[in-house]
Amino acid sequence: MPLLVFSNACQTGLTGPWGPGREGRVLGLSGAFLVSGARFYVGTQWELVDGIGARVAAHFYDSLVRGANVGAALRAARLRVAEEEGEASLGWATYVLYG
Repeated sequence: MPLLVFSNACQTGLTGPWGPGREGRVLGLSGAFLVSGARFYVGTQWELVDGIGARVAAHFYDSLVRGANVGAALRAARLRVAEEEGEASLGWATYVLYG
């Protein structure tokens, strides 16, 4: 299993409902990867615009190559896209990190 899964597609970060009686159950694609051994999973909470998705990924991997940890790399990518597109575009806000 890879250390990191970056699932750059619509709604790949959604999980099932949380609550009593659901302990130990896999809730969504992120949970499946984490239970299977991935350490980090990046996904999205809602529909994704292709151009923004490509820029988030490019900035994310650029930050990783420069030595940032996974959380810092995602934060930097989100901030850069928010600056480029404007905060109101919200494409940058769809990304979540599990791990």
